[in-house]
Amino acid sequence: MSKPLIWSVRTDFDKQLPYYFTIVGTCYEQEPVKRPKGYPYFQWIQCREGRGELTLSDNKKFIISEGRGMLLFPNEPHEYKALEEGWLVDLAVFTGAEVEGFIRRILRADASGAYDVASPQIIAGVIEELYAVAGTALPTGNLRCSALVYTLLAELSRLLSTGQASPMVRLLDRIRPAISQIETAPERPFSLGELAALVGVTPQYFCSLFKQA
Repeated sequence: MSKPLIWSVRTDFDKQLPYYFTIVGTCYEQEPVKRPKGYPYFQWIQCREGRGELTLSDNKKFIISEGRGMLLFPNEPHEYKALEEGWLVDLAVFTGAEVEGFIRRILRADASGAYDVASPQIIAGVIEELYAVAGTALPTGNLRCSALVYTLLAELSRLLSTGQASPMVRLLDRIRPAISQIETAPERPFSLGELAALVGVTPQYFCSLFKQA
């Protein structure tokens, strides 16, 4: 069952914290989102169940399925939507004076993109804890939430390695035009030559790439 999002009401003290969340959600059924001008804060959205599609400003498309997530930078155009009913995600939207520096220096990410997560249950667990703390009125809850945002970023830096797409992600993205074509017409038989042409490689090399993926 989809759970409601929790939005923070940031005090002047909260705005001084180096890391802080603005929205958090877990087991949330994601609705379609289209933002031509982007969103003011960083976002991490990770698939828990089902499949969605992310489209970035250069019209690059990424399938976001179980074990994958998307890191969205502030004010970068993006669009995402479910590809099937029941696309459940865990998400955190965050800001703070130290967030951008951490993402650029430690995660080594400099633009929005999709990533594989080595142990998605660890990230989901941190977001669940953030969701639980954010939903209470603990006296020091704001400090705990700040610490959990830092923990989330630290775990992402560990589980995403350098913060860049893994070889498997790059491989899947390379053959994505062929996979998308198959998904749009699953009843139609495609020749190896047709699919290879969509990717821009020889049939033999496409066959090798497809087997690896």
